[in-house]
Amino acid sequence: MADATADGTSSGATDPPSTQRRPSRLRMIVAAFIVVAVFIGATVLAAGDDAFQFFDSGPRSCGVETPAGSIESAAPAGMRQTLSPEPALQWTQIDPPVDQFYRTRMRDDGTLWRTNLVSAFMTAPDGLVFVRVNDGGRRRLLVTSNGTDWEELALPPNVQPQHIGVSGNRWVIAGRALGDEVGDENRFDLDRVVVSDDRGATWTEVPIDPQTPPLFRDKHIATVDLMVSGNRIVLMSVVRPEMQVRDPFVEHGLAEPGDDVVFGGFREDTVMALVRSSDAEGNYVHVELSLEDLDLADREKEIIGRWEHIDANHLGYIRLYAGDQYGLEVASELNSGSAHGVATRDGFVVAVDRDEPGGWRYLASPDAREWGELYPASPNFGFPLSGIDANGEAWAVLSEVHFRNVLTKMRCGQAPTPVATLDGIQFSHVSGPGIHAGRAGFAAVAEPVEEFRLLFGIDPVNAVGSPFGTVAKGIYELRLGEPMGGITLWDSAENAPVYVWADAYSGKTPSGVRETGADQAYQVTFEAPDTGEDLVTFTMEDLSVVSGAMRARHFHYGDASRTKWMGWSNNGVDWNWQDAMDAFELETQPVSVKIAVGRDFVIASVTPSEGDPMWFVAKIP
Repeated sequence: MADATADGTSSGATDPPSTQRRPSRLRMIVAAFIVVAVFIGATVLAAGDDAFQFFDSGPRSCGVETPAGSIESAAPAGMRQTLSPEPALQWTQIDPPVDQFYRTRMRDDGTLWRTNLVSAFMTAPDGLVFVRVNDGGRRRLLVTSNGTDWEELALPPNVQPQHIGVSGNRWVIAGRALGDEVGDENRFDLDRVVVSDDRGATWTEVPIDPQTPPLFRDKHIATVDLMVSGNRIVLMSVVRPEMQVRDPFVEHGLAEPGDDVVFGGFREDTVMALVRSSDAEGNYVHVELSLEDLDLADREKEIIGRWEHIDANHLGYIRLYAGDQYGLEVASELNSGSAHGVATRDGFVVAVDRDEPGGWRYLASPDAREWGELYPASPNFGFPLSGIDANGEAWAVLSEVHFRNVLTKMRCGQAPTPVATLDGIQFSHVSGPGIHAGRAGFAAVAEPVEEFRLLFGIDPVNAVGSPFGTVAKGIYELRLGEPMGGITLWDSAENAPVYVWADAYSGKTPSGVRETGADQAYQVTFEAPDTGEDLVTFTMEDLSVVSGAMRARHFHYGDASRTKWMGWSNNGVDWNWQDAMDAFELETQPVSVKIAVGRDFVIASVTPSEGDPMWFVAKIP
């Protein structure tokens, strides 16, 4: 492995395996051939002729220099989204191919908890839609090409499918072995990966080389995503390497051979452990060993260096294994506890959650080994990747200004292209990436927001928290949250306050303040207390540095009672919006709506206020 780069990524030192190489004898032995016979309906699983794939023909890194804010400045003028006079999609309820959506269990304290047995929809590049089901403990993986007719795939034995990747006839499944509890933080085994080159008729297990030094062992917290493009397979896993401290601590006289020695992490230039005598009497004793006393290899030093990230309230970091059907090996690592990726026509694009507060960083690579940055994290909020379109290009929703949702196209080696700006809506976090991109177009679940007109005169009943931050303009500073829950206008020239409102959010705009316009045209003007002359005006652009906090204060997220809109667009620019109650003929707003875009349809799983989820399908007009 190469040394970590400045942005927290690292790359493999060796070239990626050739897509034409033959398996070694060892890999042929390790790769257990699992044959599963299954009859698959030709209508449902017809292979697409235009499935895309890529090969090694470009640079190893395909990032670009895209300064923060450039997407916003280049974005098309925003248009406030409104309900459409006539709905573009006509939804038809279907019978879900599911016997049971939930399983209820009783905790030791007598309380009940419910487990969801049905996953969110997963869309393949060719428009097939998959869903995982655990009907009464029976694992099922279902697939459809039209949203109505579903076929069940025969799964290889001993694999719980968690992720599926598709590229043409190649289907890849990643999941834990049967018996492994999903979410177990003390699991040391990697997920299993199986591949089929005949669209699920037969499966072959793919060997994975974690390349973990003997001094360490990896806790594999979870697989976060699986990407497939042509012959290439990329597995993204959250890992937490732990040093096996017994031998070095015994060797340096800090423990006896029979003692219980527990790894405790790293601090500065030492490794920590808890040691308890083998006679099991007494408490654990905290012991430290200098790293200089250990003969560490470069890879071991690199792993230790990632603990600064792990210590920042993370379970682990992202490790990417890349290869083909003959085997996967460590390709790169990313300092993030969460990530999402898609395989595009040109390579791979991933969104990684930053260590510090903020949105997602967007990275690209032709081979998952060396990553370049497409766009730095948004300072306010953002979403994971929306998916890929019929041209094999990735899409995401970016935003740096209050309620401006910039639908952006991303390609390896090219600056992101803003396509449309959607104002006046917020995307439901329960729907995943906000906007879902697919072969047939774009679908979304959104919540309309009232026009932003007031900074001061907001009914405190609707407040979720007070904004905090300082906006400077000329000699004046607008200090939000000073005093706590209040606002101060500060004159830097006089080094004294002009106004101090201890309770700024009483529902009334105070004297000496004018608020005009709405949304992006909103502005607030402060008048001189003695003369009434205008002192300074702050526009929405000025306020954008604190708009994330303002957004959090004014509106609730994920409220089941809030109005939800269903959106559809065939190009990402022109949108048609329906109220979810009208679209699905409900008496109340649904608790959640999960959607996917197929070949020529959109499918929705709608959870009402009471009862099991209902499934609906709409054909693309």
